[in-house]
Amino acid sequence: LRLLSSLYISTFFIRASFGIMLATLPIYLNITSEYTGYGIVSAASPLFEMGTVLFIGAVVDRYGRKIVLLSGLLSAAFLLFLLSITKNLYAIFCINAAHGMAAGAILVSSLALLTDYAPEHRRGREMGAFDAFNMLGWVVGYALGALFLEFFKGSLGQTFLFAGAMALFGCIYCYINITEPKKHDVICQKIRFNTI
Repeated sequence: LRLLSSLYISTFFIRASFGIMLATLPIYLNITSEYTGYGIVSAASPLFEMGTVLFIGAVVDRYGRKIVLLSGLLSAAFLLFLLSITKNLYAIFCINAAHGMAAGAILVSSLALLTDYAPEHRRGREMGAFDAFNMLGWVVGYALGALFLEFFKGSLGQTFLFAGAMALFGCIYCYINITEPKKHDVICQKIRFNTI
């Protein structure tokens, strides 16, 4: 329970912090035109997450789940703090792109840990719970982002500081509770098309 709850809680906090960022970013940047530019900036995160997850998966297998998860969480927190000091679209594109890579590191390592931790007869249920916390984080993040637009009207940069603190809490919670699973035998050394 301690190990699995760490994955759920850290995933919840990181997705909530991303939700806060996406809800407040257009107002923070005062987007009244340049919608295409803002669309590209917003798309940077999922684009770079998609583009790096295969590479990150190989890194997880080589160096371990815990170190990749903590690196992703710490990077995400740092990048959220960085958002509070710039309104430059190019800089925010780069920050969002790095965010996507951090999100990929969190997601891939969390799923690998979940597969290692969950008993085989309950793995499907635990995957469902993981995804529920993932989605709940987005919902709460967008709702908090909308509230923060009211609370921090004069200084919207504070929303990113709050979101970064949430991500940092997830990192600390994981650091305390996550342990690297022991290596064990696997059914298939290499997955090929005919295996699938």
